[in-house]
Amino acid sequence: MIKLHDGTEHIVIFYLAYELVEKNTGYIDQNLILNTLREHQKLSYLSSEELDMFLLMLKIALLKFIARISLNISNSQLRKIDVEKILESENDNGNIISEMCSEFRYIRNFKDYVSDENKIKNTNTAFVEYMAYRLKEMGVKGEKYYKLLSDEAEKIGFTIEEAIIKEHMEIAKTTDYIGRAI
Repeated sequence: MIKLHDGTEHIVIFYLAYELVEKNTGYIDQNLILNTLREHQKLSYLSSEELDMFLLMLKIALLKFIARISLNISNSQLRKIDVEKILESENDNGNIISEMCSEFRYIRNFKDYVSDENKIKNTNTAFVEYMAYRLKEMGVKGEKYYKLLSDEAEKIGFTIEEAIIKEHMEIAKTTDYIGRAI
C-alpha cells in the first residue's frame, strides 16, 4: 500500500506500475506505458487522479525493482566473503577441510541453506561458483576440497559447472536489468 503525505492510498496504480516494471525486467518506454494503461482501462477505469499518479508510482516501482536487484548482487558478494573467510583459515593451518565442514555444519545443512526460500535465489550458486574458482586456484592442494564441494552440490541437485553457468548468466542479466531500469 502506498500512502501519500495527504493520506490517500494508491494501491491499484502502484501495482499496475510495478507489474509493468517487473514484466519488462526494468525496461519501460512510452509505448509500453500507453499500452499498459489502455489494457487496464478496458478492464477497469482509472480516475484522473490515479492517472496523474502513474508516473510517480512508476518511479517508485523502478526504485523497488533496482533495490531488489541490488540486494541480490549484495548477497552474492557476501557469499564471496564467506568463501574467503573459509579459505583464510587454510592459510593459517593448512586444513581447509575442517573449516569447510564446520561451515556446512554452521549453516546446518548445505541443502537447506541452498534451497532456503528466505535466502536470495542466487546465493547458493554464488557460494559454489566462487568456492570452486578459489579451489581451482589452489591447484593440487584444492582438488580434494573441490571434490567435496562437488559432492555437496550434486546432493542438492546441480553440478559445479551448472552453478558457474547460472552465476555468469545472473551477472549478465542483473547488469542488463540495472541498465534498463536506470
